[in-house]
Amino acid sequence: MMTTSAYALSESQKKAEALWVHINLTGLDKIQDPQQTQEKILNSLALNAANIPNTTSNNSQNPAPNPTYVRLLYERSTTQILTGLKSYGYYKANIDSHLDLNQTTGKYTATYQINLGPPLLIHSLDLALIGPGAQEPTLVQIIKQSSI
Repeated sequence: MMTTSAYALSESQKKAEALWVHINLTGLDKIQDPQQTQEKILNSLALNAANIPNTTSNNSQNPAPNPTYVRLLYERSTTQILTGLKSYGYYKANIDSHLDLNQTTGKYTATYQINLGPPLLIHSLDLALIGPGAQEPTLVQIIKQSSI
């Protein structure tokens, strides 16, 4: 089982992530390049540091995130992960997730356990050009050279 955190994010996101949120993704082992996939998913999540407005806290150098907004973005992230997995052929994935707040540190941990389910496999495909471009030599050649 592979676990990764949001350290694949940009430097500014890493800094903000280290202040208040940690994201765990597990269950992507079956995908051809799981590390790159995790990186792409983490960068696309609403629940990354770049999307969270801060509220003031006692420590102005470590502003606390708005808890209601964090919860909202956490809930959206599940849908974003499922949508991203479709580009890899996983249309029947499901996710068990939970968001925990450490009361002592004020930091959140968002955990997403992904069950990919079976990939959609394409065994045959009929590809045809229709309309005004159907006779365009460049397009016809692209279709002929396609590995699909």
